[in-house]
Amino acid sequence: MFFSGVVLNNVVLESVGVSFALPILECDLNLTHREQGILGAVGFAGVITSSHFWGFLADTTGRKRIMQPALLMNFFITALSIIILFVCGICGILAFTIKIPLLAIYLLVVQLSCSIGTTVLNAISVEIFPTNLRGMAVCISLMIGRIGSVSGSNILGLLIETHCELALYSPPVALIIAGALGFLLPSSNNTVAKPKDVESTS
Repeated sequence: MFFSGVVLNNVVLESVGVSFALPILECDLNLTHREQGILGAVGFAGVITSSHFWGFLADTTGRKRIMQPALLMNFFITALSIIILFVCGICGILAFTIKIPLLAIYLLVVQLSCSIGTTVLNAISVEIFPTNLRGMAVCISLMIGRIGSVSGSNILGLLIETHCELALYSPPVALIIAGALGFLLPSSNNTVAKPKDVESTS
């Protein structure tokens, strides 16, 4: 359940992180309210899109087999985002060269990788528990994730003003912890049965 909280907390930190940058971007890039709305919503569009895609991969290739490379990919993309933010902080001129479509595409790519863990996590939670406990397991994992989301976003808001570097390093560290905990999950090689397999068993 702690694993669920770490993964879901990271998803929310990545999703709401742009809300802390929007007030600054509004002044620097002269954003309209419509453009701010697009930047705030594009991340969730990435979550919705990738949830279907990674759910399909989890069903066809195995849950645990997808979870570990997915978290690793998420870590590298988050690390890349930190490098980009670091360079923009040192070279403030770069912040003025970023156009809205480019920033929207960047946020979409980050969120496409961000929701990988959540999608596969829900599939694993359903599979590793007995049938009579599956509903409770999913509810508890989501509850822990929501608690981590609320506390994590508040902590991020406090850290962004006093310890900005710590706020930027928190999501990658959470991904490393989640990736390490992923190796402790029970192996899961179940895949969706193909039509030929169904015919042979009947």
